[in-house]
Amino acid sequence: MPHFLWSPDKILHAIVFGILAFLLVCSLAPPHARTWRRVWLVTLAVALYGLTDEYHQSFVPGREASMYDALADALGGLAVAVSFYWRDRSVIAHA
Repeated sequence: MPHFLWSPDKILHAIVFGILAFLLVCSLAPPHARTWRRVWLVTLAVALYGLTDEYHQSFVPGREASMYDALADALGGLAVAVSFYWRDRSVIAHA
């Protein structure tokens, strides 16, 4: 993985936006209906929020927008969404 995604700042972005993805996954009903469509919906929502956050930062003095931050945001959301999908698929398969 590229070194610019391993900086503490990018890892923090992934964690925070992963938490956002977790909250989105938990809020969608029914909770047991995990599909790839839901994975992409959650990832898209988190990524779009990350992009708007970076756009907003471009107007704040002393801050700058970073596409790498937006990428870390999206990857954090994707990781959590896929984790829930796999977890729920394995629980259903073993039931």
